[in-house]
Amino acid sequence: MGLDAAYQIHLNSVTLQDLDNNIAHIETGTPGEFKFKGGILTIKYSVPNYNKYLDVNYQCKLEGHSNRWSDWTPKAVSQYENLSFGKYVFQARAKVGNKLTDNIVTYNFEVTRPWFLSNMALLLYLLILVMAGLAVNTAYKRHYAKKLRNEQLEKDKLIIVLRNEQLDREIETKNRELALSKMNILKKNELLNEIKNELIRKDKSDNISSVTRLIDRNLNNRKDWKIFVKAFNEADKGFIDKLKSQHPDLTPNDLRFCVYLRMNLSSKEMAPLMNISVKSVETRRYRLRKRMNLPHEESLVNYIVGL
Repeated sequence: MGLDAAYQIHLNSVTLQDLDNNIAHIETGTPGEFKFKGGILTIKYSVPNYNKYLDVNYQCKLEGHSNRWSDWTPKAVSQYENLSFGKYVFQARAKVGNKLTDNIVTYNFEVTRPWFLSNMALLLYLLILVMAGLAVNTAYKRHYAKKLRNEQLEKDKLIIVLRNEQLDREIETKNRELALSKMNILKKNELLNEIKNELIRKDKSDNISSVTRLIDRNLNNRKDWKIFVKAFNEADKGFIDKLKSQHPDLTPNDLRFCVYLRMNLSSKEMAPLMNISVKSVETRRYRLRKRMNLPHEESLVNYIVGL
């Protein structure tokens, strides 16, 4: 050929060498499709007719990988390995002497997505991500729900503690009132007994007898007892009702006696409150045990306190 001749570049072959060194020849007329990291892709091309006295150099580029033409080289082959997935366009041209070929050869191919980036895999990842998000959200809600429950429990405990403290203060106040009521009754009865004894010792006239009867009525004043019972019920709620329920045959005097036993009063302390002797108190203890049908070995005071 002369210097002004037209030159053409041709695509000779496309081969794929797999990992086992097996070589597959690919049809060049249709777009190729290769697996991700499927092996080494080799593309050969040439200018078949040229003046043998002229140098032939080749230049190529792979769109999708690099849009720049390579440096001129006499090698008429291109190899690619470990291409990322995606679509590619291979182009090659030649220069005979200083004259470019009239054409550029093109080969289109695609490297398919790896299985872990396939649509099904991406859908699975999305599903896992959604499920993980739901799990995290559920765990988050449970954590804060538990935290709120614990905070509420702490608040409830604090409220219970405060209420118990308030109840303790109220009980303490009622006990003080009860003790004061008991002390007042004791003092009043002691005073009336002293006045009565002094009057009897000094004078035995009818006028004095009427005064002693008046004193006796005050010693057995039910009003004092009602005030005392009210204070006792507020300090020890439910005791008298429970006592009446378990022992319905008890008399009012028996109930009164049980209240004093509940307060753990001694016979000496009870005697002036009931306007009777200490010996009579002991007799009442015996009769009360019998009325309640208590076994001989069981303590009357312990039984009353334990109700």
